[in-house]
Amino acid sequence: MPDPATIVTHDIPRSVQDAASVLLRACLSAARNDTAVAASLRTLTTYLHAELGAGTDSGGSGGGAQHPSARATAGEGAGAHTVLTPPGRPRDGEGARTGSDGKGRQDGRIAEPLAVVVTRARWKAAACRLALQRRENQQAPEEERPALEAQAASREKSLRSRLGALPDTSAWMLDFPFGKRVTEPDAFEVDAATAAKLENIADCYETVATGAEIARDLDESGAFRGGPPPAFLYLLAEAQSALLHSLQEAPTRTDSDQRDVFLWLKDQTTRYRIYVDRHMRLDDPADVTGSSGLQERMRRSARDAMEERNARRERGQILSKIRYHVGKIVADQAPLHSEVDSLRQALERWSEAGNAVTDKGVLDALRPLRPHASKLKDSGTKEEVYELLAESGMAPVDGDPLDGTRDHVVTPTRSGGAAATKSDGPGQQEGDHQDPAKVEHLLEEMRQLLAGKHVVLCCEPTAEADTSGLLEGLGAETLTRLEIEVEADAVERWAKLDGILDAEGADLILLGVRLPAAEYQRFKEACLERHRPFVRLPGAFTAAAIAHQISRQVGWRLRTQGTSKDR
Repeated sequence: MPDPATIVTHDIPRSVQDAASVLLRACLSAARNDTAVAASLRTLTTYLHAELGAGTDSGGSGGGAQHPSARATAGEGAGAHTVLTPPGRPRDGEGARTGSDGKGRQDGRIAEPLAVVVTRARWKAAACRLALQRRENQQAPEEERPALEAQAASREKSLRSRLGALPDTSAWMLDFPFGKRVTEPDAFEVDAATAAKLENIADCYETVATGAEIARDLDESGAFRGGPPPAFLYLLAEAQSALLHSLQEAPTRTDSDQRDVFLWLKDQTTRYRIYVDRHMRLDDPADVTGSSGLQERMRRSARDAMEERNARRERGQILSKIRYHVGKIVADQAPLHSEVDSLRQALERWSEAGNAVTDKGVLDALRPLRPHASKLKDSGTKEEVYELLAESGMAPVDGDPLDGTRDHVVTPTRSGGAAATKSDGPGQQEGDHQDPAKVEHLLEEMRQLLAGKHVVLCCEPTAEADTSGLLEGLGAETLTRLEIEVEADAVERWAKLDGILDAEGADLILLGVRLPAAEYQRFKEACLERHRPFVRLPGAFTAAAIAHQISRQVGWRLRTQGTSKDR
């Protein structure tokens, strides 16, 4: 924060100073009785804070306690929800990161600024619960109070001994947890409703600490590579919002943990272009009583993120093997038959892992084989290569001697063999190769997520999709088929898509057509603007395959919506 003495470069007349003092007193007096005035003052404070440079946490540092009279407006409202946007940091691989200590970090950990939040927020939760315990001690039989108070004093001594190592930490919950200093005789004589508010604050601190700890663990495991999962950011935003609003009647202006988590969220959403549309504004408060459920959702989100990380890692390993064997075949390195068998096994492993054989990564890896296949001398090897290309939907190049091979598709099986089938598009896809028990579990979860929802399936007129069977398998309220001709006029095609986006009865859109790049981007942006979740379908229109894609692409969002409605 700049030195105030350097801001004004000329003497201010005494009369002007007196006038400013009168106006300030009048504003503060009005703010006590008018929430609009109080909100205006907080907005002005935030603006000036941003213009003049961010200072230290108004909650104090080094554990200094803050008296209730020091609140921002001396009214019932909490401190302002800071909206300062931190300086942008380099993306992955663009140089050292900056930690909370201002020093460059070379380890690439984006959750490092949250490390102090874990310890500090848990300290605050423990301090709040100590105050609640002391209130209960006041209601215990008189002969038991000395022993109970001795235990409380020992806990307080332990907490205060750790306070010096916690930056920007106010000890208001030890000094005046219920608005009066603990040295006053009636400091803990409060009703159950007031005590419940402090209990909510303690729970919210614990939830923020849990969220920060999960973020740190996920970051260290590599699950944040490429950016934090949006689902987890949604939950962390909810946690910090609940903490902020639980402190509305607490004797503190602001909180360092809520501030640090909020700024970290702003940093990540800006850097990775993730839109978090809930609980990042003062007028969108989170439920302060839902901490236990929120913590469980955070842990579930962490498990999902770890599974996604493991799947991404396995995906990369398999793609590397596919590229390796394709390179061997293209280089005509003997024995070719062995390399083709190894390539087939890698593709089977890819499919069994729940990935589509028509995935862009696989197609890019196989693409060098397409012009090379006709040059293979061994007819048996050549036919096997054509079968692998056809399996991924890649037609032979013009002039190949086996132009009809595209109709001959080899579908990988778990046993390691290959069953020849007639292709009418992509063959069996993700979800279809899983264990039947897992498929049924997936479908059962999907029926719960899609219950009461109206789903629209966008597909080509020639696509074979059993809408009644899909409706029964997925459990949606309705499932409407919208035929989109990819070769039709672009204006006409977009009119259909735009119409379904504007329709009231479209809770989820299944995009089963391959749109041109520019048109797909336009569709994606339109869905984002109108809050319409959509799912890309790269494979077959079966209930299991569609359920797998819904769970993988928007499952987190549907689960969050379902939990919010339950509460």
